[in-house]
Amino acid sequence: MMTGSFDYHMPTRVIFGVGSVERLGKVLDEVGADKVIIVTGRGSIKKAGLLDRVAGLLDGFEVRVFDRVEADPSVETVDDGAEDADGVDVVIGLGGGSALDAAKAISAVLGNGGQAAEYIRGRKAEKPGPPIVAIPTTAGTASEVTEVSVLSDRSLKIKKSFRSKHMYPAVALDDPELTKTMPKPVTASTGLDALAHAVEALTSKNSQPIPDVLCMEAAKLVLENLEKAYEDGDDIQARKNMMLGSLMAGFGITHAGAGLSHGLSYGLWRVADTPHGLACGFLLPHVMRFNLGHEGGKYAALARHCGYKSPEDLIGRVEALNEALEVPARLHGFGITERDVEAMVEIGMSGSTRVNPRPVDEKTMREFIRSIL
Repeated sequence: MMTGSFDYHMPTRVIFGVGSVERLGKVLDEVGADKVIIVTGRGSIKKAGLLDRVAGLLDGFEVRVFDRVEADPSVETVDDGAEDADGVDVVIGLGGGSALDAAKAISAVLGNGGQAAEYIRGRKAEKPGPPIVAIPTTAGTASEVTEVSVLSDRSLKIKKSFRSKHMYPAVALDDPELTKTMPKPVTASTGLDALAHAVEALTSKNSQPIPDVLCMEAAKLVLENLEKAYEDGDDIQARKNMMLGSLMAGFGITHAGAGLSHGLSYGLWRVADTPHGLACGFLLPHVMRFNLGHEGGKYAALARHCGYKSPEDLIGRVEALNEALEVPARLHGFGITERDVEAMVEIGMSGSTRVNPRPVDEKTMREFIRSIL
């Protein structure tokens, strides 16, 4: 738990509000851009008309489009994107966390050379690449205000993150209107990711006082608005509150890290191809019970802030939210059985797990997984 000194750094300029995407051209002028590349996904952004809308704001700029980012972007995709982006002044990330993570990694490769696989194996991105302008279309990952990129190496069946202060986007255009195109499953998964960010950053061993305040409010916003956004995607107030909650939680996770829910989510992805946010949301109430009594009273403080009498009431609310979003209550709902336990243990002992407030070793991890099968 945070004991005294801390290092807080947030270089990203955030422009928040309905219609903020319309300021893209002015932002690029201020950055001094001439040649730009839009890094985005393979289909949904096009189908929703968002790619055309953003491209239409770029009259006067030389524009390239790299629209081959898949869910859980691969190192090969980033290398291809970096090749296409050679010589650009600005990298624009447009989409959910995968597109933004790919955009940040492309900038890092452009600035430092080599291949993306080297970075998830330990190579440092020590120099800046082209500035990044992030335009999120989901409310969950907060990749627009973090220094982290999560990539997959499918040849090795691994998903790992790497970080660099040079991967903070220069500008984030957080326009809640863009999230109205999210289908219900994506609304649920990304929203639960934001909730897990808030709760786990708050209780991380590396927690800090400034992000703590933001995470408390972020969790409250998600708990009060995620079901509304899920049931009515056109509820712009709910969408606005969800994007704000996601943003605030992002300030937390980039400084404090996460915890066991995030660490073990990679195991669920490995053995069941479970979307990251859905895995984190499923795990969160189980992890909260596991951590209770080890988090320095922060669950009680969070419960009070959110209007609940006790940590158990708060955990019950998270469980009820999962049920409303049709999230399985046990691992077997994802097809996980005893035969998958060892693989999940191996993957789950990650950096996120190491900052969990309750210490976790392989034996404890194994017992925890079996308790929620």
